[in-house]
Amino acid sequence: MRYRFHSINSCSKSPQLPCNRRFLPNDRHCPGKDGRKYSQQSSFRRCHAWDMQHRQQAFDAILGLNILHLLRDPERAINQVFSMLKPGGVFVSNTACLQDTRPHLKPVACLARLLRFAPYVKFVSRRQLEMHLENAGFQIDYRWVPETSKDVYFLIAKKPE
Repeated sequence: MRYRFHSINSCSKSPQLPCNRRFLPNDRHCPGKDGRKYSQQSSFRRCHAWDMQHRQQAFDAILGLNILHLLRDPERAINQVFSMLKPGGVFVSNTACLQDTRPHLKPVACLARLLRFAPYVKFVSRRQLEMHLENAGFQIDYRWVPETSKDVYFLIAKKPE
C-alpha cells in the first residue's frame, strides 16, 4: 500500500527544512523499519494550505496541529479542510484556545506582533472552535484538554458519510 503525506506550511518566512532522514520519507537513502525505502511507500510534498483548494474529497485524514490559532480566518481553513476530506474522513487538530485560559495576554500578543517578536495569534475559545467545526459540517467525536497544558484543545472531528 502506498501512503501519501502532504506537509502544509502556512508561514512564508519559515526556512525550508533540510533533508532530515528521520522525517523526509521521499529521501531515497532513508530505509524504513522493515528495510524498504520510504520513497517506495510514500511521497512528501510541501505547499501552502491554500494551494490545496483544488483537492476536493481527496483525503481520508488531515492533521491541523498548532496552526488554527495562528490564522486570521480559522473558519475559512476549517471549511477548506471539510471540502478536502472524503466522506467519513477525520480532521485531527490541537489548538491553543487562549480566549479561555489567557485572555489577559491579548494586548501583549498584539504588541509582540507589532514589534515583530511574535506571529499573529487569534484568541479563540473552545466553544468558538467547536462552532466553526460544526458550522462547516463536522461531527466532533473526541475532545481533550491535557492536564499539563490547559491552553491546548485537542479535537477529532468527522465528516459525515
